[in-house]
Amino acid sequence: MQNKNRILMIITALGIGLSTGWMLPAQAPADPAKGPQWKDRAEYDLADAYSKAPDGKGRLAALDKWTAANSDSEMFAMRDEFYLGTYGELKENRKAFDRAKAMRAKNANNYFAITTILANIYAFTPLPPAAADLATAEETAKYVLDNGDKIFTPANKPATMADEAWAKSLPQYRPAITALALRTNAWIWVQRKDDVRAETELTKVSQSDPDQPAFSYMLGTAKFNQYLKNKTLLAKVPEAIFQFARAAVYAGPAANTVSAANKTAYLNTATSLYKQYHGSDDGFPALLALAKTSAMPPADFKILSVNEIEEAKFKNAAEYDAAHPQQTFWRDAVRTPLTGADADKLFMENYKDSSLPPGPPNSPMAMFKAKIISMTPETSPKEMTVAIFDANIPDAKLTFNPALPGTMAVGSDIEFKGTVTAFQKEPFMVTFAIDMEEKELVGWTGTGPVGKAAPKGKAKAKAAPKGKAK
Repeated sequence: MQNKNRILMIITALGIGLSTGWMLPAQAPADPAKGPQWKDRAEYDLADAYSKAPDGKGRLAALDKWTAANSDSEMFAMRDEFYLGTYGELKENRKAFDRAKAMRAKNANNYFAITTILANIYAFTPLPPAAADLATAEETAKYVLDNGDKIFTPANKPATMADEAWAKSLPQYRPAITALALRTNAWIWVQRKDDVRAETELTKVSQSDPDQPAFSYMLGTAKFNQYLKNKTLLAKVPEAIFQFARAAVYAGPAANTVSAANKTAYLNTATSLYKQYHGSDDGFPALLALAKTSAMPPADFKILSVNEIEEAKFKNAAEYDAAHPQQTFWRDAVRTPLTGADADKLFMENYKDSSLPPGPPNSPMAMFKAKIISMTPETSPKEMTVAIFDANIPDAKLTFNPALPGTMAVGSDIEFKGTVTAFQKEPFMVTFAIDMEEKELVGWTGTGPVGKAAPKGKAKAKAAPKGKAK
C-alpha cells in the first residue's frame, strides 16, 4: 500500500501546509470592488492574532475565537484555508477532511480543499475508510480529472496565496495533483475490494506513471485475487507475477516509497508464484530484468504454465512416436517393462527366445535401426554393442556365430533383428543372437571370409511381445 506519510509529504510540498506565499490582507476601509473585506479593525486583529500565535494549538484557539466573533465574515475563504493548515500541523485529519468537504460545497474548485481530501483519505485508520469518506474522495478525484481547466487557473487562486506565488506554482501543481487524483481513484477501489474495477483504475496509474511501485503491487494483488475467486482466470496469474516483480525490483526515483522489508516480501511472493505456475525458476531472472525496466509487460508477455509445458511435451512426444515407431516400440514394449517390477520373471515368460522386432519383412518394424557403439574384437567381432533409442546410449548387445568378417567404423548405421537371449536392468541392455544365414543383419560392410558357425541347437523363437506395456 502507498505509504500515507509519503503522500502527505508530497502534498505538503505542493502547498497544503499553506506556508507558500500566504498573506494577511491589510486592514482597510470597505471597498466592494476589491472583493471580501474586513468587518472592522477588531476582526482584523483577531486574524492577526492567528498569524502571531507561537504554535498550532495557539493558532487553532485564535481561529476559533475569530469564528465565534465573526461567523459571517467575508474573509471566510481565507479563514477556512487557515483552518486546513492548522489541522494539518496538528494532524487533525478528520477535522481537516470534514472542513475541506464543507469548503468544496461552497467552491468545488478550491485548491486546498481538494488537496486536503485527496491527501487525508489515506490517513484514516483503520482501513478501509468509511463508505461516505470514500465516496467524497472519489467524487473529488473524478472532479480533478475532469475539470483541471477550472481548478488550475489564475482566477481560482487560493485566498491565502499571493498572485505571483500561485501563477508560478501552477505548472508544478496541476500535473502533481492530477496524478494524485488518478492514484486516489484507483486506491479507493482497492479499499472497496472491487478487484475488477481496481485492476482497471490501477492499470491507468501504471500506464501514466511508471514510478509507482506500490501501485504495481496493488495491481498484482487485484489480478491475483480475481484468479483466487475464479480459477478459470488463469491468465491473470502471469500478469500478477509481473506486477509483484515490478514492485520488488523497481529502482527509480520513487524507490523509497516501498520499504526494504516490503520489497523482500514482494520478491518472495513473485518467486513463489512463478515456481508454482511455471514448475521451476527457469526464466525468472529474465522476468525480473524486464520488470525493472517497465511498469507494464509487453503485449507478447507470457509465462508458460506447468500444464502448458506438459501439453507441449505430450504433443511433441506424440509427434515423435508417430515418426519413430521402432524407438517407441523399444521404449514401451521392451525397456519399460524390463526395468519395472518383476522384470526377471517377465523376461523369462515373455521375452527370452522371442524374435524382435515383430514386424513382417519390408514393414517399418521388420528391423531395428541402430548405431554401432563398440565391437569385440574390433576386427571380426563376435559381439557388438549398439544404440537403438538414443544414439549415444548403448542398450543392445548383438552376438554372432560365426564372427563377422572385417570391421566397420564406430557410429555406423546398421539394421538388425534377432533372438533375445539375455538382459540386464542396470545399465539396461538386451542381448540378441543374430543369425547371418537368415539375413538378420543389414548394413554390415566389413569384408573377409566368414567362418562356419559352431554346432548349436537353436530353439524355436517365441512370438514377440505385443503392444505397449501398461
